[in-house]
Amino acid sequence: MVQLDPAEPGKQALLSSLLKSYRSLPGRVKTPNLQQSMGLEKLFSDRSFNEQELLEVRTHLINHGFTICPGGTSLVQLLNNIPKEQLTHMGADFRSCVGLSEASLKALEAATPVATMVLQSVERLKRVLPPEAVILGALE
Repeated sequence: MVQLDPAEPGKQALLSSLLKSYRSLPGRVKTPNLQQSMGLEKLFSDRSFNEQELLEVRTHLINHGFTICPGGTSLVQLLNNIPKEQLTHMGADFRSCVGLSEASLKALEAATPVATMVLQSVERLKRVLPPEAVILGALE
């Protein structure tokens, strides 16, 4: 049995898996570092990030391979506004956006909402990545 420190931030959890035999391990689920330092409201808002916040997000991306998306709520809204009938062929729509330039994606925007999502994702990456970074666009 592991004794958890009640003063440590986070919530207690029982982590379990079934690999040949069922095993459980008590642990603590903590709030992500970016959420702790920037606040949940800031992370989910579409407000601009200041230079220090962008640096923090960039550092997290480089160190961990992922980060939050500045203005990500508008991307979620784009996805939520796609009619259910179109959701079934979003994979094919995404494949049609792979390797396209921004100009070609802009030409596709009227035909597929995926092109808009890819364009806006690239725009957000440009905000987070260092200026010398090269963004290839959507890759499969």
